[in-house]
Amino acid sequence: MSRKKKQLSAKQKVSISQTSRTSLLLLNLIGIGEASAGESRWGMLEYGCGIFVFLAALFTYLVTLTPDIGFHDCGDMVPAVMKLGVCHPPGYPFFCLLGKLFISLVPIGNIAYRMNFFSSLFASTTVMLVYFIVVKIGQSIISGSRISYIISGIVAAAMLTFAATFWEQAVIAEKYSLNVLFATLLLFILIKWKNATRTNSPLPYVFAATLGLAFTHHLQTIYIVPASIYFIMIILWNKGLGQRQPSPLRLIFAMLLCFIIPLLLYLYLPLRAMSHPPLNWGDPQTLPRFMDYITIQAYKHFIISSPATWLQNAWTHITTFFPNQFTWWIVWLSLVGLVFLIKYRRTISLLLCIVVLTNIAAAVRYGISNIQDYYLTSFMIFSIFIGCGILGIMKFIINRNLPSAIAILFLALPIIPFHAHYSQCQHRNYYFPTDIARNLLTSLEPNSVILIKGDVNGFPVWYQRYVENKREDVALVDTPFLFQDWYIEHVRYNFPQLNADVSPPASPGEELGYVRFRDILKKNVGQRGVYHYSDEPVPQGYAGVPYSFFVKIVNEGSDVLTELKNGDVPLTLRRNCPLDAKATDMLRNYAGGYNNRGNNYLGMGKYSLAIYELNRALKIDASIPVIYYNLGRCYSQKGQVKEAIDNFKHALSLNPNQPGIHKSIGGLHEKGNTLHEALKEYKQEANIFPDDVETYLAIARVSLELK
Repeated sequence: MSRKKKQLSAKQKVSISQTSRTSLLLLNLIGIGEASAGESRWGMLEYGCGIFVFLAALFTYLVTLTPDIGFHDCGDMVPAVMKLGVCHPPGYPFFCLLGKLFISLVPIGNIAYRMNFFSSLFASTTVMLVYFIVVKIGQSIISGSRISYIISGIVAAAMLTFAATFWEQAVIAEKYSLNVLFATLLLFILIKWKNATRTNSPLPYVFAATLGLAFTHHLQTIYIVPASIYFIMIILWNKGLGQRQPSPLRLIFAMLLCFIIPLLLYLYLPLRAMSHPPLNWGDPQTLPRFMDYITIQAYKHFIISSPATWLQNAWTHITTFFPNQFTWWIVWLSLVGLVFLIKYRRTISLLLCIVVLTNIAAAVRYGISNIQDYYLTSFMIFSIFIGCGILGIMKFIINRNLPSAIAILFLALPIIPFHAHYSQCQHRNYYFPTDIARNLLTSLEPNSVILIKGDVNGFPVWYQRYVENKREDVALVDTPFLFQDWYIEHVRYNFPQLNADVSPPASPGEELGYVRFRDILKKNVGQRGVYHYSDEPVPQGYAGVPYSFFVKIVNEGSDVLTELKNGDVPLTLRRNCPLDAKATDMLRNYAGGYNNRGNNYLGMGKYSLAIYELNRALKIDASIPVIYYNLGRCYSQKGQVKEAIDNFKHALSLNPNQPGIHKSIGGLHEKGNTLHEALKEYKQEANIFPDDVETYLAIARVSLELK
């Protein structure tokens, strides 16, 4: 009996031993029990290369820096900084206050240039921190080869420097550079805290205060919170918090306090809103408005609710955005680096992976055009992975007793993304938003009002009006906000001459914003110049006279011919200005405006004036088929058959399915008594548009003549 008990006891011991090993393996997989590398001292070489990386990145960004205001949110944020106003949610109070201090102390260039420079400083500092993170990781793994981890850090930093989206954001006055700087700094503090050997380290409190400050800039910092909670728990577990260190509860309470204190900067928003600044988005001076504002309720409609769309977006974003940043030639190195990190620094690898996964999970649910900007934190982490990939290759080389000087060859890798992205990110002569806004403002009548729609069209005008003080007599009204009570109050306060009504009379079921829009027209058209963009419908009782890519709203029955002649606005752009997608789209709008002017003259029988306007449109954009179609109509009316047919055929070459063109060519051939050609054109029109009765009548008429 006793022998049996001994046997059972032995089996139990084996079972307990196996269970312990399994538990230890699982704990080790999540980072518990992973030994800390300890702090390693850096020499002048490590610090010197870090400063070099910062200066090289800053030089790159200054050479390619936008010289004036850009598109995106620049025209909103720079005036908010200049006037200490309230920009779009969630307000960015830290950015506004720090930016105001910067433009007051740094007297170089205009205000937009200073803010662009401000952004490049954040980006360059981020690049330097990426270098230090890779060096710190590499030093703890390949301690005997300084050249290996230093060059790995330099290459990682260069990859981020030349990453397409990061580079674009570094040369304009946007919030994303500061946002990714905060994310990189927080990761650096966590990694440094993990390796810290001294007791009572101030790093947890520095981390909490930095996180709070980051939240007063951009709420995207929340991407780092789940990973930070995991990492801090692992740090506290591995360090064991002995008697000479604070208890976990005291530490967490102190960190929470350090996090909350910077959030008081959000008081900037209601305090400034009370003073009615020129930019007062959301007017968050009351508690309900303040809560709606900082929780970004205005953008909730961009949230996608379909899980199928999330999965589709995730696949598209991962397979498109990340290779686009570093090119397919380089992106594989990030996978090598991830495997290397998992093997040698599992806790750090999990920290970085959780941040990326959180970023992806949040971004795939947001349906906006510039969603690629929301992945900047992940792009930064992938540059760290690329640096770690080089570390892994160098460790493999060193283990085989090959010279570590081979690492120098990797310095050629950043040439690939630099060459791929330079033309896209070079904004040295990018004056397009400035020139467009000045073209618009200088053409307006005195004391007029312009009804703005959209960020791209409106924000550069905001900058000219509120920062450069151009056309201070002009009232700016944003039509998308007219349904908001806070905005109509803002209009009444800043532009009392418009006599805007909070509750104008309306018919049942009419949308409030449209009613207020119509009320502003009723009280101001005929009293002052009223302008808006050409894609906005004109209410009944009014007519829109095209100027360029905007129209002047006049009462029906006005002398449209005189208004057209007054609206002869030439497009003036500086030479050698690079054109991105937004600039190209806006130029098409300009060409469309001149086409509309030509169409108006055509309808009045002013064919020479119509041809003049249509040729102006072609000089801007010669790829719009309707312009050639209208030119063909003009020459047809003037009896210039050859010119008319040539333009009709050019329109067909650009759009073979445009209705009416074959029929118009057929009509010209019919008038010229070339009936076989006319019949051919009519039949082609019928084949493309079989429901057009007039075409069949023309076919019948010509067939009868041909018997």
